[in-house]
Amino acid sequence: MQVRKPEAVFILVSVAIITVLVFLTVEIGRQAALISLPASIPDYSRWFGIPGWCLLLFLILFWVCKKILDLHARCRNLSREYETIKLECEKTKQEINLLYSAAIKSLAATLEARDEEMLGRHLERVAGYSLALARELGLSPEEITEIYYASMLHDIGKIGISEAILNKPAGLNSEEMEEIRRHPEIGTRIVEKLLNKEGILCSILHHHEFYDGTGYPSGLAKQEIPLGARIISIADAYDAMTSNRPYRRAFTHEQAVVELIRNAGTQFDPYLIMRFLDLTGRGDLKSSGESIYLQPAELKTPVH
Repeated sequence: MQVRKPEAVFILVSVAIITVLVFLTVEIGRQAALISLPASIPDYSRWFGIPGWCLLLFLILFWVCKKILDLHARCRNLSREYETIKLECEKTKQEINLLYSAAIKSLAATLEARDEEMLGRHLERVAGYSLALARELGLSPEEITEIYYASMLHDIGKIGISEAILNKPAGLNSEEMEEIRRHPEIGTRIVEKLLNKEGILCSILHHHEFYDGTGYPSGLAKQEIPLGARIISIADAYDAMTSNRPYRRAFTHEQAVVELIRNAGTQFDPYLIMRFLDLTGRGDLKSSGESIYLQPAELKTPVH
């Protein structure tokens, strides 16, 4: 097993220093008649010009040095094995994350096939807008991952809502609106079976809360609303306004921006609206429907 040059030099210098110190200690002790070596130690000074005890000490130190080198080599082997296992674990973790992402996209595709409003990759666009805003805010990879999964599944609860209500071309009456308002709670119950992560579940449950406290289902206000829910609320509203619906034609980007500004402080977090508009002003928001995906560093297993 090869030993790196700096490590070998360190070991040899250490052994040399120890040898010299021991030699000086013993020699001074002998001169002062404080140390007497056993008679059983032969005197080879006639052959080598040095005391026999020095040869014995050299052999002991050589054995110690060899043991140190052997231990070092074993540590190097264990370190390499650890790195190999670590790489394999990272690879497995990435594969698990990709499987989760694929499962979530499949679940979202099921909803899109059922709800006409979701056609045209609405959920992917909302996820893209949410990711762009989360990155703009400088959130951690774990937070970005949670927002991605929550945005992809924020309307999954509509699976439990009647198709007649979901695809109704006219306005909804009070009873139908009450039914629609159940979808965040239904969605949370569905998703918690797959993703046991509080940040994801809270974002899904509260993405229809209003900044002024008049939203649903809990009437939360301002910072009481989870950050992920406030982000998804803006992304969802922007995409809803800029997409065709059974009951109206799509807004232009400029019209949607006017509505976002008009509702800042009442429906939406005004600071997040400002950062969202910064994205649109720089052209960093992909409003054409092109998806924005998680980067490798942002791929995190979304379960405890």
